[in-house]
Amino acid sequence: MRRTKELPRKIRNLSGYCLSGLALAGITMCKGAFDVKTKLLSWLLTLSLLMTMLPTAALAAAVPGVSSGTVIYVSETGNDSAVGDESTPLKTIGAAFSKAVDGDTICLLSDIKLVGKLVLTGDRSVTLTGKAGETAKKITYTKDTSTTSPDLYMIEVGVEYGTATKTKLTLENVTIDAEAQDIRCVRVCPESTLTLENKATVCNGRAVHEDYATGTNDWGGGIVVDSTAKLIMNEGSAVTDCSAEQGGGIYLSGEMELNGGMLSGNTAVGDYFGTSLSRSAHGGAILIRANRADYDESYDVPAKLTMTGGNIQNNKAASDLSAFGGAVAILGTLKNTVDLTNEFIMTGGTISGNTAGYGGAISAYAADSY
Repeated sequence: MRRTKELPRKIRNLSGYCLSGLALAGITMCKGAFDVKTKLLSWLLTLSLLMTMLPTAALAAAVPGVSSGTVIYVSETGNDSAVGDESTPLKTIGAAFSKAVDGDTICLLSDIKLVGKLVLTGDRSVTLTGKAGETAKKITYTKDTSTTSPDLYMIEVGVEYGTATKTKLTLENVTIDAEAQDIRCVRVCPESTLTLENKATVCNGRAVHEDYATGTNDWGGGIVVDSTAKLIMNEGSAVTDCSAEQGGGIYLSGEMELNGGMLSGNTAVGDYFGTSLSRSAHGGAILIRANRADYDESYDVPAKLTMTGGNIQNNKAASDLSAFGGAVAILGTLKNTVDLTNEFIMTGGTISGNTAGYGGAISAYAADSY
């Protein structure tokens, strides 16, 4: 056959493997190469089809530092030895979180009852949600009778003791319900972040004990935010019907952004001091103070609440004596190594219908060495 121009000897000896590409450049095939060309084209088409069938997540996972974005499914009827897809879900949130990598989503197919405290820790960002378009799935708690150590929280995000982890948990379309048991809902530990998105609700947490069983004070019925930890509430989220001696809904010794959502029906009941009268209730919805919850220990970093939206309404500080801040209370912090100014900055949102003996909406209080 005729060539358009003479090919180098090396190319002529390739037995057709490069000729399909060369033909595109106007080079006519050599005699006997037609079968080779047909097979090569068939192979290339098959490879192309297989590549289009690969999931995007699998391709992304092959690149270091790029998360897979996998959805891991959990059901009360599942099995923690299963794959974790929708047809063979895992049984526990803990197993799913251990399996998850940065950027993954844990999707609940049913309500979940925790047996003992759930600890979610690791340097990664994970979303915990119910299926889109369905009623929010509920997470509840029952005591683990095989242990003697009492749980103070249903869920712990990060590490309360030891080396901190940068754990980021986002809740969406899910309800964490303590069912008015003597347990708080969530503790956000140092360096970790909890974000409440649309239809995420924390409710019925309770930290009220007359026997001093949980430490120096019982603070934060719904959520406790430790120093250097962060809580973000966005539109559609809620913290409701929680109670504590101080900080009925939220005890904030770290940082919080209230961009939207609702805090309502929360109550600070005050300390009992071994008497029948309660006193010194601070912060029906939120108490801001740079002291570690449950310990007589001051932090060296101020606590800060920034409110740009949302609603704080119908909360109360309800002790018999000295009830402060029906919505928000700011308490001074006992000096440790530096003087601290705890902050509440409000540029948007609404505070309404809250009650207290002093400061139905907001109380700021410091005395003596605080």
